[in-house]
Amino acid sequence: VWTAKSLGLTNIVSVQPEYNLLNRTIEAELVPFCAAYGIGIVPYYPLASGFLTGKYHANEPLPAGTRLAGMPEGPYKDRFLNEGNFQSLAVLENFARDHGHTVVELAFAWLLARPQVSSVIAGATKPEQVQENAKAGDWVLTTGEVDELEKALKS
Repeated sequence: VWTAKSLGLTNIVSVQPEYNLLNRTIEAELVPFCAAYGIGIVPYYPLASGFLTGKYHANEPLPAGTRLAGMPEGPYKDRFLNEGNFQSLAVLENFARDHGHTVVELAFAWLLARPQVSSVIAGATKPEQVQENAKAGDWVLTTGEVDELEKALKS
């Protein structure tokens, strides 16, 4: 940003980090920076590599044909399939169900409720997933719902 400004170049208009309900590390520095400089955020992995689809459950075998089932054992897979994430997933599923939605819809709605998020990168391998992702945009979280979700995740 400084270089662009000092050289009279076009400013950065967006960044593309990983950001989702389970990985919020960008909130410490990147989100405030983007807010201060008017830069949009276009997050990838909104469904945490498929973990936030409702397909995965603690202490159950991974569903055949899913992204995480096809990955070799190791740090990448462990980053999603861990006790803390399964605890958070249970909270998210309950919240979504209590509001008449799916956890997929919640994952997208939450991101789109973030002021700096301009759009969301959503991958899909089946037409049904495209439809489900698009439907998720219909749920516009209220400030009260966002606050309620934050409290639920902290408890």
